[in-house]
Amino acid sequence: MKTKVRLALYLLPALAAGCQLTPSLVAVPRIGGLSIDGDVNVSSSGASVSSNTDELGLEDDNVVFEPRLDFGWGPAHVMATAYSAEYDGRGAAKGQLDLGGVVISAGEQVESSLDITSANVVTTFDLIPTDVVDLGLGVGARVIDFDGQIRSLSSGQSIGSSQTFVMPVVAVRGAAALGPFDLSLIGSGLTGSYANIDATVVDLDLMGEYRFDEFLGFHGSLVLGYRYIGVDVEFADQGGNIDANLDFSGPYVGLALGI
Repeated sequence: MKTKVRLALYLLPALAAGCQLTPSLVAVPRIGGLSIDGDVNVSSSGASVSSNTDELGLEDDNVVFEPRLDFGWGPAHVMATAYSAEYDGRGAAKGQLDLGGVVISAGEQVESSLDITSANVVTTFDLIPTDVVDLGLGVGARVIDFDGQIRSLSSGQSIGSSQTFVMPVVAVRGAAALGPFDLSLIGSGLTGSYANIDATVVDLDLMGEYRFDEFLGFHGSLVLGYRYIGVDVEFADQGGNIDANLDFSGPYVGLALGI
């Protein structure tokens, strides 16, 4: 027994060195465009025709700030991301919209707006940690806050809803390194009921990096990537039912600075 204990004590420094337990912190300011697509159904009767975002006049936000913060320590990786986007414009309702006693008839000209803010934090643990390829699984949480309004241009009446909800997510992280180039994919999401909201959220973040030695005292890289976020929510509000199935997607560029 004493021999085994001594052997373990001798091996501990080598194992710690092999795990590379030096922590790292990388800030990744990114800007990009998140195009919106999907359908919205608002009804008090339970039966109506959905209107898509193009018909409602929800135009894309030109520039979206999407900061990301990565913290790594051995096989553990913590990643936090956030974004806030605004969409608005004029269009026409394809189907009748009915909420809280306010009715907007099919074909009526409307002015629409949607403000959405979301933050996501996940922690993954590498199952396959190598110098070239990493693959890990983990869990996290996402908070989504949105405020949507649709106003009739003829009557001036409007319907809208504002909600904030938090949901747990499962996450997977894959990464590969080849010379000065890094490629990573982080996927997270889950489906379920949270605070009387039925929700399904999927977030896929594909990011490529070109590393350089040092910039203003920081290790860094140039960043180019693509992000897809799918949000499907259904909930009751003001005596009616709101069902929104929305996709947000687009490329981004940025700069990663780490210590």
